[in-house]
Amino acid sequence: TIISGLCNSDPQKADDAIILFARYLRKNIAIMERDEPILFSQELQHLEDYIYLEKMRFGEKITVEKNLEVTDFKIPPLTIQPLMENAIKHGLLASGKTGTVILSSKKTDEGIQITIEDDGVGFVPEALEKEDAVGIRNVRYRLENMVGGTLYIVSIPGTGTKAKIRLPRNYS
Repeated sequence: TIISGLCNSDPQKADDAIILFARYLRKNIAIMERDEPILFSQELQHLEDYIYLEKMRFGEKITVEKNLEVTDFKIPPLTIQPLMENAIKHGLLASGKTGTVILSSKKTDEGIQITIEDDGVGFVPEALEKEDAVGIRNVRYRLENMVGGTLYIVSIPGTGTKAKIRLPRNYS
């Protein structure tokens, strides 16, 4: 709907959005065909396209911050983007207010930890058991089967949600 609205109000911005959206879709298709980890930098580039499209749509309602201490590792494709999408759509925008999502990465004694944290509405843990939590199940499956990683999600209603990914040392 954002692109449709831009066609009348700002044709150049609509053109930019169409090009970016097409690139985003092409990457999604290419990534889904892979059954091996990709460079974290590739995942980040794909994530940047997604965030840009969301910011075109929702403007200043969402803020994304990054605190990346480590970036030289591989990760299963489409690991970060679905978690970021959940944080933005279900955490921040569901509340109808502005909010922030923070993406961070760091080395630990066990390997690498990636965190996606939002200050949105949060949810009760039982919500993850619903059938529409397919994205979370897919992320967990890829993490476990491609790299022996794990995904933990902690959420407090009214406070926000934190998704933690743990990648073991020497998995690739």
